[in-house]
Amino acid sequence: MKCVEITYLSRLWTKQLDEGVHAATSVVSSAIAFRYQKLAIGMEALEEFHKKMPDPVKRFDKLLGDMEAPLSENPDTLTRQLQRLVRRHFGQCHAP
Repeated sequence: MKCVEITYLSRLWTKQLDEGVHAATSVVSSAIAFRYQKLAIGMEALEEFHKKMPDPVKRFDKLLGDMEAPLSENPDTLTRQLQRLVRRHFGQCHAP
């Protein structure tokens, strides 16, 4: 395998862990870890706590908006940064 292929496959595998397995286990882990604390405050307080949580859709829209502004001003900046990262990374790769 070439260096590029090894890097690509390893990134795919870690990406699956990061975005799939770890994301799914975080909900279960939090539920287990904080279960007794949440039960101790009572259901009314817990429901009030949940009502105050930010809306994930609004947070995501804000994130995209915050990203869009600088990228639309100078899209070449991101391209140059990505090219530098790729050159730096693959220039240091010494796979057989």
